[in-house]
Amino acid sequence: MIMPRTQPDPGRRFQMALDRARADWARTDPARAVALAGCTVTSEGVGVPFFGRSYRVTHPDGIVAPWGARDLKGSSTRSS
Repeated sequence: MIMPRTQPDPGRRFQMALDRARADWARTDPARAVALAGCTVTSEGVGVPFFGRSYRVTHPDGIVAPWGARDLKGSSTRSS
């Protein structure tokens, strides 16, 4: 008898995808990514426009927050 494969619950799948994206981002050269994506880079992180709003993504940890937010506890803001 073949047993059906089980999938992680949606919350776990999201966390797995987020962890993978953050690991990939940590290995990425942010200056190259910014040049390819048309974003901006400052000492505070990478500025990413999304549906008319600006978000900041820190490197290497990949914390995302609205631009100007100061609540990135424990994150680094290395820009290159």
